[in-house]
Amino acid sequence: MKLPSAESRRASTADGPAVLAPPGRKPGRLALSSVIRSPYLSSGTAILILSLLLIFSGPDFLTAANGIAIIYEVSLVALLAIGETMILISAGVDLSAGSLLGLSGTVGAWVIVSHHMPSAVGIIVCLGVGALGGLVNGVCCAFTSISPFIVTLAVSSVAVGLTLVISQGNTISPLPNAYDWLGAATWGEVPYLFFLIIALFIAAEFMLRRSVIGRELYALGGNPRAAAMAGISKRRLQIGVYTTAGLLYGIAGLAQVGILGAATTGAGSDDLLTPIAAAVIGGVSLFGGEGSVVGAGLGIIVIGLINDGLGLRNISTFYTSIVYGVVIFLAVLGDSARRSAVRRRQA
Repeated sequence: MKLPSAESRRASTADGPAVLAPPGRKPGRLALSSVIRSPYLSSGTAILILSLLLIFSGPDFLTAANGIAIIYEVSLVALLAIGETMILISAGVDLSAGSLLGLSGTVGAWVIVSHHMPSAVGIIVCLGVGALGGLVNGVCCAFTSISPFIVTLAVSSVAVGLTLVISQGNTISPLPNAYDWLGAATWGEVPYLFFLIIALFIAAEFMLRRSVIGRELYALGGNPRAAAMAGISKRRLQIGVYTTAGLLYGIAGLAQVGILGAATTGAGSDDLLTPIAAAVIGGVSLFGGEGSVVGAGLGIIVIGLINDGLGLRNISTFYTSIVYGVVIFLAVLGDSARRSAVRRRQA
């Protein structure tokens, strides 16, 4: 067997093991190869292009007020996308994120307003409803052969119906400051919610990269059969990851009530695919085993820039779904091209 020469170099990717670079590879080509292999290539390019377009299209983009508006625009999607990313990495999917957001915020507000319970009880109920919804998703996925797509779609439908039944189709308000603090409180002009999201992103990325559970999620999503042979419990991971995601949806529900100052029946109804879109744009694989919370964060920035650009140019929000579809298609197309280029270089 011929050993690699001393000139051979190793090039690592963000989401996989290091690969051996061919002998004599020039530094420039090695750097280009690393860029092509990067799972952040598509989302990073999209952010650059969108930012340049918005900068040169008018003076409104580079203002502090617009920056705060973008933070509020993407904050809820960011909370949903953290949970969605962990689920996608484990080869699952969750279509109930937005519906559980709406249900959890509504139930917590309903307990306070209709039953005169303290704000602390309402917060606990809000987070508990989100976690319970995630637990139902996890148990159904773990102990039945039904596709997670169908399970979470059914749970989403039930959650929307319960939201309407509990609220009777009415907005629930007014609410005490202690309950809507998370979405309403600011440090200067920057909402505290922004700092919480950053902390949750760091914690989730650390868990995925540095913990045993994170490695097991990647293993389960990448090769379920090999994961089972290694003694990894699929049921335990599914229940755990869906419940954790549900808790994040509950936090998002609490934040949305604070941002709006009331619990509305339509809360989260437009977030059926947005968290998935953010994750996919950020390089998270729909087939599991690849991606990161950082990548999903880049996808969230792309979505925020799209929404901000439409608003600044006074373009009807009716076009939002069209733009999302085009961007998602281009992101997946670019990611497929990147993977093909990596395979050709490794061949």
